[in-house]
Amino acid sequence: MLPAILVAFIASFPILLPMMGNISKVGILIFSSAFCSILGRELLNDTEDKDVDRGYKKTLSSLGILSDRTIHKISALLIFISAIALSVIIPTGITGIFLILSVMVLILSALIIYKDEGTRGKMVFDIGIFLVLITLAL
Repeated sequence: MLPAILVAFIASFPILLPMMGNISKVGILIFSSAFCSILGRELLNDTEDKDVDRGYKKTLSSLGILSDRTIHKISALLIFISAIALSVIIPTGITGIFLILSVMVLILSALIIYKDEGTRGKMVFDIGIFLVLITLAL
């Protein structure tokens, strides 16, 4: 789990760099959302790669510490937390509409993953993250 946490932290940390010295609530929420969504996806990837990772990489899934179903539930919870963090910062106008759509897609992906459908849920999650990135670029 530690490698997944490190990947999530390192991948989401650049969000905070432009705000050094003046970190805002919005910045913390975006960082938290990115961290949770990346960690959730990393955990899903670990369940898919467990056969390859055995003897090479120690993950919760490859070591058999947690079942894939439990890891999917943890991943779904992390993605749901990510969506909630984003929903707190919804602006007005067209950007707000896109962000609401993005949050809805992320919540849908969390529900699909929770039902133990990791591959399909991951595809819906990727669409949700794509929508978030488009929204933040607006």
